[in-house]
Amino acid sequence: MPEEGQSIIIKVPYGAGASEVTFGGTENSLRERLCLFFGLDCKSVTTLSLHEILVEVGQLARGSELIASDLGAHVVPQASPLPTSAPQAAPTGSPSAAILEQIAACRTADELRRLWATNQAAFSDSPVMDAWKARGRALQAS
Repeated sequence: MPEEGQSIIIKVPYGAGASEVTFGGTENSLRERLCLFFGLDCKSVTTLSLHEILVEVGQLARGSELIASDLGAHVVPQASPLPTSAPQAAPTGSPSAAILEQIAACRTADELRRLWATNQAAFSDSPVMDAWKARGRALQAS
C-alpha cells in the first residue's frame, strides 16, 4: 500500500492487442483524473476504493473497445446544449425513467453495453449511471 502522498502509476488496457492509457499521481489525483478521463461523476464514486474505480474503468475501457471493434461504433461528439431561458423540470415518464426500465430489462452484460453505447447522453445522469453499474455487477455475479 503506498503511503499517503506517494505517487502511483496505473495502466488501464482497452482489450487484447488494443492500446492502454497510463495515469500517474497520488491516490486522490488519480481518482479525479480517472473520473474525468472516463466520464464518471466523481461524487458518485467517493465511497469506492481506488481498486474498485480501476475495475469499473477497466470494464468501461474494454466495453468501449468491444463496441468499437465488434459493432463498428464511432465516437460522435456531443453538440453544445442550446441556451434556455429557464431550467425545465423533467416530465413524468422522463427519458431517465425509460432508460432505468431498459437497464433493469437487460439480461446479459452485452445487452447492457449496447444500451450504454446507444444512449450515452442519458448516462450523464448519476442515478442512471449508478443503476447501470449495479445491474452490471449483478449480471457478473450471476
